Amino acid sequence: MTLVDGPDGSIGLFRRGVTVYALRNWCPHNGGPVCLGPVTGTNVTKGGYEVEHVREGEILKCPWHKWEFELATGMSITKPVKKVESYRVIIENDRVYVVIRRLRKRKNVDTTHD
Repeated sequence: MTLVDGPDGSIGLFRRGVTVYALRNWCPHNGGPVCLGPVTGTNVTKGGYEVEHVREGEILKCPWHKWEFELATGMSITKPVKKVESYRVIIENDRVYVVIRRLRKRKNVDTTHD
């Protein structure tokens, strides 16, 4: 994982094979530095008391309270309404570019004249 500066704080870059994921380093649960947590898998129950560890290398776990997020989407594993902001990544000529979109604010213009 590599941290780079972004417009709203740091962004974590995670390389998995030929794919690079970019996530904002801010946990939606309590504002923790989520990108400093381990990349791991998650546990799912298979009925009864049987638990299976799945998706190894696809899950980012916040170091503060262990919330889990998908690297590919930033979506929370246990609370889908919570999401770490994710960014599109472009790789060209061995360089990594993070696409950051900003919504432009519209100005309301008064067109009435006295």
